[in-house]
Amino acid sequence: MIKKGVLKGYLYDSYTANKANVESTGNASRMGYFSLPAVSISNMVIEMGSGKIDDLISEVDKGIYVSRFSGNVNPQSGDFSGLVKQASYVEKGKIKFPLKETMISGNTFEALRNIVRIGSETRPTLMGVYTPPLFLKNLKIVSK
Repeated sequence: MIKKGVLKGYLYDSYTANKANVESTGNASRMGYFSLPAVSISNMVIEMGSGKIDDLISEVDKGIYVSRFSGNVNPQSGDFSGLVKQASYVEKGKIKFPLKETMISGNTFEALRNIVRIGSETRPTLMGVYTPPLFLKNLKIVSK
């Protein structure tokens, strides 16, 4: 889908491919027997970069470390927002304290352009994506 920072193609199920007059990529799933299939990813792997999570944190002047995120993404606009879970405030390369009641919002397409660095420790998410740590800039953060 994305190669060296360039969007190479889109995901399609048979319905969206037919609407766009293109061939389906076979990317569909459904939440259960009573829901309709929708465009979805599975087994997506984000290529690793270099450096362990501690290396990435050591480069942060002021920011937050997010271990889990729970939110929604608008697939057409790319806008997203959600709650951060297991987050910590980072200052001058050190984790200072845990955060509570923290939200992040932004735009997926802009966030992809704002990746500063990619770490080397890949882990699976609940959505079938295998991702290393991503060091991003310019996201909107609200926290206590």
